[in-house]
Amino acid sequence: MKKKILYIHGFMSGANGMTITNLRRRYEKKYDFIVPELDADPSVSIPKINEIIKAEQPSLIIGNSLGGFFALMCESGNIPILAVNPCVNPYEHL
Repeated sequence: MKKKILYIHGFMSGANGMTITNLRRRYEKKYDFIVPELDADPSVSIPKINEIIKAEQPSLIIGNSLGGFFALMCESGNIPILAVNPCVNPYEHL
């Protein structure tokens, strides 16, 4: 059974963006990717991410840009987080 990675896309990206496409291409034999389509509104997306974490129990969470912010704010427990270029204050920048 492959380990699961939850990938959280950034602002103006999506579940089929270039970053996740490249990650899948490179690591699809080793990992299963969970890639939800998310809203830019944290009050909508963070609860959805928390539900996915509880249901899927990923081994790693990767968040890019706004997704990095979401990853840092979610209820990850002991799951490692890789926040790539996280948007640290989306309320100011978006």
